[in-house]
Amino acid sequence: MIVILNYGVGNLLSIEQAFVRLKIPVLVSTSPKAIFRAQKIILPGVGSFGEAMRNLHALSLAGLVREKAKSGIPILGICLGMQLFFEESEEDEGMGGLGFIKGKVKKFPLSVKIPHLGWNQVAIKKIMGFPDRQYFYFAHSYFCSPELPDVIVGETDYGLAFPSIVAQGNLLGVQFHPEKSGLRGSEFLKWWATC
Repeated sequence: MIVILNYGVGNLLSIEQAFVRLKIPVLVSTSPKAIFRAQKIILPGVGSFGEAMRNLHALSLAGLVREKAKSGIPILGICLGMQLFFEESEEDEGMGGLGFIKGKVKKFPLSVKIPHLGWNQVAIKKIMGFPDRQYFYFAHSYFCSPELPDVIVGETDYGLAFPSIVAQGNLLGVQFHPEKSGLRGSEFLKWWATC
């Protein structure tokens, strides 16, 4: 069973519906028991870094997600969910993330329009099983800056080249919203769910 963590952030329904259209069963839940039994986990996210982490701690889910990550089950972080993989964010200084990937989440420079909103291209840096130079839908004001470039799978240009896909072991994070990215987004979710 794929479990979508419900920790008080947006885009839960749209992700769930994307899987319904693909006829892939998912469960939206805050239940530690359901999360413990999950074979795959999706960490969604629309909102602020600090609020998301506070919610995860309040629901006693942060530690459980860390345990599941260590156990080796696949975890997909979408948008803010990907940012939570990192150690900290400029959006909420002093609030630690899940710390799966070394690095920081940074705000886009004032030289670009914020938020980065709309369709943009993902350049694949490592072979992951899906096509290069496809367009996906983005909606974010912050980007991930990993310490080690090895985790960067895909990059997108928005005034600077930022990581739009990161991977480390069983963890996969995407800065774009596959659930809002039409056919390519559906193909991506199906690929992740079945790989």
